Amino acid sequence: MKHMEYSPESDFNVNYDGRSMVILGCGNRESREIIVPPTIDGAPVTGVGNGAFSFCHEMRRVILPDTVTFIENAAFKGCANLVDAVLSKELRSIGALSFSGCENLRRVTLPNCLERFEINSFRDCRELR
Repeated sequence: MKHMEYSPESDFNVNYDGRSMVILGCGNRESREIIVPPTIDGAPVTGVGNGAFSFCHEMRRVILPDTVTFIENAAFKGCANLVDAVLSKELRSIGALSFSGCENLRRVTLPNCLERFEINSFRDCRELR
């Protein structure tokens, strides 16, 4: 991923398992663009946890680094103003209802290596073509 200005590490609530970080939530729920850094406190960010960004109504765009390999259930559920989701090129799984209710979502990049795509991941995404 080319150099970009990442959202501050302090904006994220995370879980560290001794090897990697999983985003559990976002402290700045008013941000219009969220660019997840590839590392937090020196550990790779490998996942987005259940409901991590759910109902972040101001979010218009999210960019996940290529270190992310999974998105858990309802991670972006109800982000009604989300228009663009740039997902990791190494993403392997997308959980159930991950983007459910993102009614303005128009663009999503899905990698070729995606192995698991749960039911209703993009439910009620009326603008997605």
